[in-house]
Amino acid sequence: MLWRSTSVVIFAGACCAIASSNAEDATLPTEVRFGIVVTNPKQAMLLNRESRRVFRDAMESFSRSRLKFKDKLRIMEPFVVSLDGNLSPSNILTILCKRLLPKRVNALLFVTFDDESKTDEANAVQYLFQLLSFLRLPVITWRPQNSGRIPDDMLVLQMSSTIAHQTAAVFSILKRYNYSQISVVVSKTSGEEVFLDSIRQERDRESFKPKILSVIKIDSLLPLNVKKQLKALEGTSTRVLVLYASKTAATAILESASELGLTGPDYLWIGMQKVIGDMTEKNWHPPEEYPIGMLGVDLEMTENSLVKTVGNGMRIYGYALDSLIKETNFSGNQFSPNVSCEADDPWELGRDFFKAMRRVVVPAGGSNKQKIEFLPDGTVKFAEFNITNLSYDNKKRSRVWSTVRGNFPGTGFIISGHEAITLIN
Repeated sequence: MLWRSTSVVIFAGACCAIASSNAEDATLPTEVRFGIVVTNPKQAMLLNRESRRVFRDAMESFSRSRLKFKDKLRIMEPFVVSLDGNLSPSNILTILCKRLLPKRVNALLFVTFDDESKTDEANAVQYLFQLLSFLRLPVITWRPQNSGRIPDDMLVLQMSSTIAHQTAAVFSILKRYNYSQISVVVSKTSGEEVFLDSIRQERDRESFKPKILSVIKIDSLLPLNVKKQLKALEGTSTRVLVLYASKTAATAILESASELGLTGPDYLWIGMQKVIGDMTEKNWHPPEEYPIGMLGVDLEMTENSLVKTVGNGMRIYGYALDSLIKETNFSGNQFSPNVSCEADDPWELGRDFFKAMRRVVVPAGGSNKQKIEFLPDGTVKFAEFNITNLSYDNKKRSRVWSTVRGNFPGTGFIISGHEAITLIN
């Protein structure tokens, strides 16, 4: 059977290239393809191993749901490409302009576990989103360690949780244990002002309103400076401290806190996702400076979560294709944008496709039967977390993050909008 061929990319850190071939009969279904781009070779090897199974599962879910896009479009197996840890603007733009756009991609999934705390890296990613939005190519992102706000004019959907979701999880912990007073400690990192705003907004919104005793902004990680700033907590009734910082900064802050006597059985530190970091990193382990007993909000950055994210991206893409085709008279070849970095000629269908992606409600991968859907601002409505506790494993002779059990009747939280719902197994 002859097929018309176009290309589609799910972008996970950068992008990939796909071959195309035109069929003679324009009435035949058009092949659409997406690429998966991750930020390190280990993730690429994993997805090269797992992508066929994930693709097959997605196609089977489309068949069970009786999606109609198959009359005009045929989704092909994904291609996997790694950025090899290079998030520089030049590398990203080379991949986009030289490898993706010539293959007529029409959507991207950007997935990275990187912190993006470095200004150059964060700016490069933002510039990529701006360029893609100018070309009207929708982007799905999954960046659990970078949860800043997305400008309204960008065609970007944020599938990972937002800082507001993480803050809601923290307030659920505070409410569960009736912690009525907290102090907040932040370092200079991406999203710190968004985090502080979210803390204030969550407190104003909640009926449970813990008193915020102090807000400490660590402006330099020199030990003497960290100690000087943390000394403001001495002599206060602070016992519960919420920490938003990169893993490197958190290590310095908690080392100084320990020397000042601000850790131990009389204190509880609650770290956000940045504090835990990327558990898939080689030789990853909790730093020795982290106090035993601290809690963390964990978004499960693991190999399993990476595979599940790609599957969810496929489902969003397929359901949006189906929605747009059913509701309009667009032909299959209109899903093949002819845009480039040199021409001022954005994809005419791009904004409609983005809106279709934003309004889909699709089943998420996993056992909790949760749905994926987005709010009007492009952020995900539901976000799932594990609440973890730092303990010492005598068998492994090391510190480990373990999921809190017993006091929490499940494995974590689902955050709906800003409401924390305990997961029940």
